[in-house]
Amino acid sequence: MKNGESLSVTINDSVVANSVHGKLQCTDCHNEFSKTQHPIRSFNSRRAYTIAASELCWKCHKEAHKLYETSVHFDMLKGGSLKAPACADCHGDHSISGVKKDRNLGITSCNKCHSNMNNSYEASIHGKARQKGDERAPGCSSCHNAHNVESTTLTANLKDGCLKCHKDAAKLHNKWLANPPIALPSFAAAHFDGVSCAACHAKSAGPAIYLSLYDRRTGKPLSEEEAAESLGTDAKGFMATVDENGNDRIDAQELWDLFANLFKKGIITTFIGKMDVRNATEAHMIGGKADAVKDCEKCHLTGAELFQDVFMVVKKADGKPATYKVDNQVLTSVFSILPVSKFYALGSMSITLLDILFVVALIGGLAVPIGHITLRIITSPLRSLKKMGKGGKK
Repeated sequence: MKNGESLSVTINDSVVANSVHGKLQCTDCHNEFSKTQHPIRSFNSRRAYTIAASELCWKCHKEAHKLYETSVHFDMLKGGSLKAPACADCHGDHSISGVKKDRNLGITSCNKCHSNMNNSYEASIHGKARQKGDERAPGCSSCHNAHNVESTTLTANLKDGCLKCHKDAAKLHNKWLANPPIALPSFAAAHFDGVSCAACHAKSAGPAIYLSLYDRRTGKPLSEEEAAESLGTDAKGFMATVDENGNDRIDAQELWDLFANLFKKGIITTFIGKMDVRNATEAHMIGGKADAVKDCEKCHLTGAELFQDVFMVVKKADGKPATYKVDNQVLTSVFSILPVSKFYALGSMSITLLDILFVVALIGGLAVPIGHITLRIITSPLRSLKKMGKGGKK
């Protein structure tokens, strides 16, 4: 390699024969080579070679490649990160195992980079079930997907991973999330859309509120680079530009200014809010039903404890999220009516202007029937005389 690293070109043919590709010929993958041509290729490093070699997989595994292109891993690769996993990093090169044959393949592959998550997973109800041999117990890809791996901090599809296994969860939750005497499926659905399962079911220090900046034109998270460029700065200067008063947190006016300034540049955005755990370690520590949060007052009460910490989330070039502290008054500010259009919790969030307008509308609505009844009472004698007059004429 150009950096002085070396890579042996000796291949153990028994390893290839025992792999999932055992029946393939070498030239099925390495189709640039033959008995008559053997091009000389040059790479900067072994890592650069591994990334390039992974492109060989795309010829046969087109669907997997399409999914991979939507993943946070591919975003990291496009952003120039050499640590971003490519096909060979997870599946190997010549000793590729089949997923059906090796049920631990997903966890083994993910642990190459995410070994710091393994202890929390093994301590969870999922990990314990897997250790007991339960084949239904989820591994990494069960929740995070195998190829189209998403950033859980940025994605709005909070419930999809869990509902793959817990298909009846919505019905079960609706039994106690109902608001008597009204019992509608929409109550549970509203929670699933704005609250991650881990926020209630994980053993954590308490979740927080995350406002992820989305581009309405694409329906995807807006990158920090694109937002910064539109504001006349770069990623390093993004927070300083948004935080106009320099107090290291974004208030309601500053959130509105960000929304308005991007709109002036033709970028229509929205902040999709959700409640989630503080970090990835907590997200894996799923407990049993008995350990779940079921106290409504933790959320649906003015000054609720779970609504104290709020963060803005923006997607970085490497696909990872950048989080910035936000003043929790943003959740109840009139400035948030338009920008934060995808998150509202009854009880804990009350925008004064909307409350006033509601009262005015209520008074106006009541004024019509009350005025009508009052007028009828006042004019009752006149109407009686009019009827008597008509009777006299007859």
